[in-house]
Amino acid sequence: MAVAPQVGTAVDTSKMPWVPMQPKDGSPPRSFAKILHLDEKRNFVIMLNRTVKGTVLPSHTHLCEAIGYTLRGRWAYRDIDLGPESFGVEPTGTEHAPEYTEDTEALIIFLGDSPDLLKTHLPDGRTITTTMDTFIELRRKQEEMIAAAG
Repeated sequence: MAVAPQVGTAVDTSKMPWVPMQPKDGSPPRSFAKILHLDEKRNFVIMLNRTVKGTVLPSHTHLCEAIGYTLRGRWAYRDIDLGPESFGVEPTGTEHAPEYTEDTEALIIFLGDSPDLLKTHLPDGRTITTTMDTFIELRRKQEEMIAAAG
């Protein structure tokens, strides 16, 4: 699965399962993750994200810096259109509601000053904070799926 040589870590992502990410509004999952790296001390997450065409995420505010590189597909927010090989940086404090016009895969990196990474604004007026714990739980589920596959 993962190799940890003296100088770092290597992961064969093709052998990793896509873990469903439960939407904050309780609807069925339309986005999936492969957690590649977590550093809880530095509030640092690297993940692959796969999102189904037609998905519109609720508006959310970045409590961390988010860096994204689109591998395939297309997504957009505000006046920004991100197709294959697009790179973007969202600084702390920015707000957006991404829309996925194609099935999309992207490499996403979150780097925060605290464990609180995103604040999602639901249509019913509730606000939910996504923390490092969310990604730790996704990694736990991913490890369970790997173990079950044997």
